[in-house]
Amino acid sequence: MITFTDTMRSTYPSVFATAPAANVSNRYSFVSSEELIHKMGDMGWQLNRIMNPRSRKENTKLFGKHKMIFRNPDAPTMPDPRNPSKNMFFEILATNSHDGRSALKFEAGIFTLVCSNGLTIKSTDLGNMYTSHVNINRENLDAMISRFNMFVDHGVRKIEAFAKKELSADQAIAMAEFVAKARFGQDPSKVINPQELLMTRRTDDNGSSVWTYMNVIQENLMRGGVVNRNNRRTRQIRNMDLGNKINDYVWLAAEQVVGA
Repeated sequence: MITFTDTMRSTYPSVFATAPAANVSNRYSFVSSEELIHKMGDMGWQLNRIMNPRSRKENTKLFGKHKMIFRNPDAPTMPDPRNPSKNMFFEILATNSHDGRSALKFEAGIFTLVCSNGLTIKSTDLGNMYTSHVNINRENLDAMISRFNMFVDHGVRKIEAFAKKELSADQAIAMAEFVAKARFGQDPSKVINPQELLMTRRTDDNGSSVWTYMNVIQENLMRGGVVNRNNRRTRQIRNMDLGNKINDYVWLAAEQVVGA
């Protein structure tokens, strides 16, 4: 049984909610995130970290959307093509809420030691538990983990294809422009020079593969600090939904380039 400290409970109150928000209907079926954490742990998937959006609204703090990232020490890893001495970990990401705004959802994710943002394998959804907010049971979780194991093989093939495909300067700029739309709207060139998103911050990112540019663009958008058209630096992204949207665009852009 996992023991949670008072600090964790006060930092992530929505994760440890014991009932739904008062505004949900009587038909709403509450799914305990704390119970999910325990059941995933019983199956070998330990809670690695928690993400929740910052909000000034009390209801969102107590019952809003949150993401739990699970890692299994026995799950496969693969070397990061940018630096084979560093491994990448495949993870299960579970998103839940208790205010009726988000169904329980599972996704496959990749975490690399080269950076700390993590990419979500958006093309390999592990299945959504929509509408009924179904009960968490062993059968449901077994089915989800089985899908995850299949998607790991798919994810490895994707990353290998991304790592093999080299881009020209124009192709890299086009990729940056595509992803920037998620952050700045339909005409990001009015806000930022897309070339700024291709500036490397880490020695491991000195390459021209699709996989390298995926991580460079994501890092620059998520971390902020990029000079925009008004000669100001962009802010770090803390909004979980916007971060997910950027992740979507990163994978879509990469898949378009390699013809997936």
